[in-house]
Amino acid sequence: MSRLSMSIGLKWERELKRIFPELVSIGEDPVVPDFYHPPTDSWIEAKTGNIRWGVRLKEYQIQGFKKFRRPVVYALGLHNFSDAMNRLFQRREADRQRFLDEHMEILKVCFVTQEMMEKLWEKERRVNQKGTIDYCTIKDGCLNNLFFGREFKRFGQTVYPESYYGFSYGDYLFLTGNQETPKFRGIFDTGKDRRLIDYLNRRGIMNAQDRS
Repeated sequence: MSRLSMSIGLKWERELKRIFPELVSIGEDPVVPDFYHPPTDSWIEAKTGNIRWGVRLKEYQIQGFKKFRRPVVYALGLHNFSDAMNRLFQRREADRQRFLDEHMEILKVCFVTQEMMEKLWEKERRVNQKGTIDYCTIKDGCLNNLFFGREFKRFGQTVYPESYYGFSYGDYLFLTGNQETPKFRGIFDTGKDRRLIDYLNRRGIMNAQDRS
């Protein structure tokens, strides 16, 4: 991970911690999610990306979490900070964080339950040009397809979310938030994620149980 990516990721983790002050940071272990949330007994993996390009996942961030018996939810933060190579040139991390506080805004936050993220990984993953690294980019449009249940194109074919990714809408709860910025959304397992769902409802962060 580049220094710039690390700084932008740290900014998102700080923002997530501000929204959910109970989060406990786990540290730098790559096979453990970024945070543990004691009130809901859940693990949270924080990922961020530009809203135009999406969030990029790596294989260890999917495969490494399958061993966890407690729920794992991915917190995807889509931001508006562009041209990082030319703008985020400060030498000290504290200075870079101050600059990001002034110029980077999280526009959308989408929580995705582990099983759904594994399905997205399976269908959206690609291999780099050298054929050595699997990665997966989750774009805002991909999430919109899921929430609106709309058809889309893959490899020249028109497909639908349920059949393409292999799930049933009846098995998941799609939540949307009230506020405009950031706009909160979530795709949850109705059983495993129940404590987190109740927490978000109590906090007034998400309470609209539909895909609109």
